[in-house]
Amino acid sequence: MLGGGFSCGTLTPPGDDGGVDSGTVDSGAPGEWVELSLPADLTAPFGTMTAYPGAVYALVGENTVLHSAGGSFDWVTTFESPVVAHLAATHAGHTAYTVFQTMFVCAANCGSSDSYEERSLPRTPIALCGGDQRLAALTTATDAGAAVLNELDDGGWSLSEALEVIDPQGCARLGDAVFITEQGAVFNSFTHAAEHISVAGREGALEPWRFVGTGSNNVFVSSELGAVARRDALGVWTTAQVTSADITALAVESDDSAWVSTGHSLFRYSPQGWVPEGAGPTVLTGIAGMALQPSSVYVGGVDAAGRPRIFRRQR
Repeated sequence: MLGGGFSCGTLTPPGDDGGVDSGTVDSGAPGEWVELSLPADLTAPFGTMTAYPGAVYALVGENTVLHSAGGSFDWVTTFESPVVAHLAATHAGHTAYTVFQTMFVCAANCGSSDSYEERSLPRTPIALCGGDQRLAALTTATDAGAAVLNELDDGGWSLSEALEVIDPQGCARLGDAVFITEQGAVFNSFTHAAEHISVAGREGALEPWRFVGTGSNNVFVSSELGAVARRDALGVWTTAQVTSADITALAVESDDSAWVSTGHSLFRYSPQGWVPEGAGPTVLTGIAGMALQPSSVYVGGVDAAGRPRIFRRQR
């Protein structure tokens, strides 16, 4: 079904590369990275990762969506051409990905392509917005800016009017609000206002906010210049300069559990501040995606040969 109607071709049957993980959950020793097997013949780039309790998803090569219950990764779907652009999930288990101007949405048991419902997007997608309970899709608008398509409690979807977002980078949903990162601010779709964040020693209007994730009450955003900001339940932003390097991934599990990565280094949020969590697998050229489970952290990227690889570590 997922391959029909698209010029990109039909679905490719799953394969097995005989990797180190047979599908069982090998937690490994504390601090040890365990590689998880992937289907064969996957190609770069490594797109993104997302997770909720019991499931982890990865977008690889811009044409393949993978699923894992904690062990090896298997196909959700794949196409012959690079057409899968966005992937997101909520803490409640809703999952979605886009193919051109079509969104595939799943509310439960999302490891199989048969669980996804096809929905046409009104305009070109910019990003998918994961979050606490419900999804959203950020699309282009009829005029300048962007528009948000919100998932409703009854399973329907509602399209917002155009939002005054200049250069949207990413999005995440918290309740009825979608938070959209852009240069110098985070746009709040519920209040229709840009929330400006001060960064010590830098011009706030130039801060390149990129990644964003939400817990149950808090919002986390990261900057390409190594800063991370947290918005609490009262709407107050606090900022920390976590690293001097570019942040390459952000994963938020809850208000008290958020991680960021640079090329190889990991940092974890705690009430006392951001704590170093060591380095990712040295075989990766850099960490390009990250996801959190209650007892594990997953990282993904490509090796020197350009092959996508995913690892898990206890936390």
